[in-house]
Amino acid sequence: MKSLGIFNNPTECRQIRELLASRGIPTDLNTGSFAGRGALLVCINEQYEDALALLKNPEHVVAE
Repeated sequence: MKSLGIFNNPTECRQIRELLASRGIPTDLNTGSFAGRGALLVCINEQYEDALALLKNPEHVVAE
């Protein structure tokens, strides 16, 4: 799994997860040691580049 970053805003994190899931990119949220923050992870490493592209452009067409 690769990290997309640490998010402090739960609403923003939920929106990003929903966007990625709607395009077939599963994510996980690790809040273990981040005290109120969460590290958003892309579950399938091959989809990491597509996830980054979707964050920049929500109209990106996912390849994997």
